Amino acid sequence: MTMMEHLRFRRQFLLTTDSIVHLETKWNSIILASQHNTWNLYTHPDLEITIAHNEYCKLVLLGYLLNPYKVESDNQIVLDDLIIHHDFNQIVEETHKLNGRFLLFYLDNEVFRVINDASGFRELYYLEDSVKTHCGSTPDIIKKYIGAEQNPDQEAFTFFKSEEYSDNSHTWVGHETIYKNLRKLPSNFMLDLNAQEIKRFWPIKPLEKQNLEEVATKGAEYLQGCLNTAILRKPIHLGVTAGWDSRVLLAASKSLKDKIFYYSNYRSELDDKHPDIVIPQILSEKLGFNLNLLRIEDVKEKTIIWEIYSENNYRANDVLFPVFNFGLINKFDNTITVSGTLAEGSARKYYYSPHADRSLTGRQLARIVGFKKNRYAARMLNEWLEDAQNICSKFNIDVLDLYQIEHEACNWSSHTASEQDIVREELRPFNSRYLISLFWSLNVKHRFLYNPSIYRRMMEILWKETLSQSINPSWRSKFFRLLSYLHLDYVVFKMKVTLKYWFYSIF
Repeated sequence: MTMMEHLRFRRQFLLTTDSIVHLETKWNSIILASQHNTWNLYTHPDLEITIAHNEYCKLVLLGYLLNPYKVESDNQIVLDDLIIHHDFNQIVEETHKLNGRFLLFYLDNEVFRVINDASGFRELYYLEDSVKTHCGSTPDIIKKYIGAEQNPDQEAFTFFKSEEYSDNSHTWVGHETIYKNLRKLPSNFMLDLNAQEIKRFWPIKPLEKQNLEEVATKGAEYLQGCLNTAILRKPIHLGVTAGWDSRVLLAASKSLKDKIFYYSNYRSELDDKHPDIVIPQILSEKLGFNLNLLRIEDVKEKTIIWEIYSENNYRANDVLFPVFNFGLINKFDNTITVSGTLAEGSARKYYYSPHADRSLTGRQLARIVGFKKNRYAARMLNEWLEDAQNICSKFNIDVLDLYQIEHEACNWSSHTASEQDIVREELRPFNSRYLISLFWSLNVKHRFLYNPSIYRRMMEILWKETLSQSINPSWRSKFFRLLSYLHLDYVVFKMKVTLKYWFYSIF
């Protein structure tokens, strides 16, 4: 397999009842037999696959699983610990405290099901026809080897081509695609391959309020455990910026500071005085870790790598391509990059509504999250809200938090990870249902976007000196930081949100 051929659908998979001769000769393949069908699972050579089985069931893991509380365990040990429970629901519940980017297939004498990680970080798309379900890591691999027709819903294409979609970092809303009957498995849902249906499996119990100290202590331990176990698998690259999320991860890495490759991306739009360049350099000198400043050059010509990158994902975004191209050139293949994605919506609350505890319409929610005029977004969110608002009411969850996990994280940040598969794997320590529940159990004032006291307390526990430099310095941050001394930061922000919500309700 040539270098360029190796990049095509890199770290992807296809599960189908069909036989794909080309993949049988180029990729790894195994047969999975269920009560109703015999399935062929094809996996790219760079996609990790781990199998465990006993007299009751079989587990097949695509990707990786980390146990922050048992740091020396590899994928096989984690899977062996899970299969002891053998009951599907118990195994699913046991995954909530784990971390990783994974799909977990469960087979026994009666069922064949698959679940994903907390945010759908490892994507799964499925195509339904009258008698079969085909699954793959992207719509593109399904279209190429199985075939897919154009989605007859023209509003989906209007959304795909809209300025709002582009302006919102190519964030898809809903779980359809531009292909007919080809959908994405939402986070927190399992796919029953025999019954051809999806079913929600999380959340499973109401949130119980916890205080700041409890959550900070547990959260700090979890993040530290994730890094401690991940570094035993592959070399870690950890990006450092002036932002909140990277700072708390930096704090969690204290015991590993001589082993981690810390870096800051120096892109063309940044100058030498930009906080994302200056502050990491000051921190590295004060805290004694080595910072690598990576100069990312714009890619001006559409190379063969760009063509493969685009063919691997029909929604491929050119914004991050220079970063991924840099990683390929510098042979970052056998590393894992760490990011703070999913802290938004869990540790830090991004969206507020004065009436989140009441019924929202799809149109109102679409406006709140940035799709002010889009009919498709409003319709998809209306459909989602029919289930989500009942779930949130039952389990004491803010529907805007659940939106962020099940739409923005699932449809935007998970897609960027799939794009990055052309280079390497990614670790998101916040990608855990346990950790999400932990942060959601806090009084919301501690998760305030511009001044999250939960982060400050976690950093004090993990590595207090990381607080010696400003975080996200801006007039807005300074303003709300000043208000915090008077305990008015959250109050003022709620007033602003209420006015915005009132404006959207009228106009």
